[in-house]
Amino acid sequence: MAESDDHVINPEQNQGGDKLVDLTQNWPTARTVTGKSSDLVTPPSEPEVKQEPDGSYYVLGENDEHIPTDNQGVPAPRTDPATGEPLDPEEPGDTAVKVNVGSLYDAENAMLKLTSAAIDDFESFKNARLENETWVFYAKNKESTEDRTYTRNPEAGEEFFVAFETTGPEVEDPNPERTAELIQNQNALLQAIGGAIHRVGRFAGMYNDAAQIYAAADRSSWID
Repeated sequence: MAESDDHVINPEQNQGGDKLVDLTQNWPTARTVTGKSSDLVTPPSEPEVKQEPDGSYYVLGENDEHIPTDNQGVPAPRTDPATGEPLDPEEPGDTAVKVNVGSLYDAENAMLKLTSAAIDDFESFKNARLENETWVFYAKNKESTEDRTYTRNPEAGEEFFVAFETTGPEVEDPNPERTAELIQNQNALLQAIGGAIHRVGRFAGMYNDAAQIYAAADRSSWID
């Protein structure tokens, strides 16, 4: 799925429907699970490690709070300021963990097939709606809302002339402002539907990332 930071936008931000979500599906089938970082769908970004005046390190959180880390950006264990007791859960022991990366692969593949079908249906509906939006809310057909052209065939002597006359549409929009509002509401609805499909696609990518991480852990556990 193509990435987008703004999946759902309100009608005022979407005049003319030109910002409807991009549902380009970049991979039609599940990615091979190799355990290599280069094959992650969403590679992690390097943390921006900063230094406090006292020499300790930190990264900025979502609300610009200072999160203590080491010099590589790994979060430091949290402790209770009053008691000094650790607040984070204990590190896992050496209990065996079984993960079937093939099942994760199959689940990703199933989601991608479903999103591919949903995208086709969405695009078909979106195109039909955009094609008919200017008249469908107040007229029976598009032709009745367009200018009509008539022909006149006056005869003058031996010559035959054809002239054309154009009149206004048979049906005119009784409330253009209301129609514009309905169009923008439809755009917002399409945007919301597209955003939901987009999120399913991103979730499929997370399944692949999970499989890659488990496969990488498995590869790293062997000593040649």
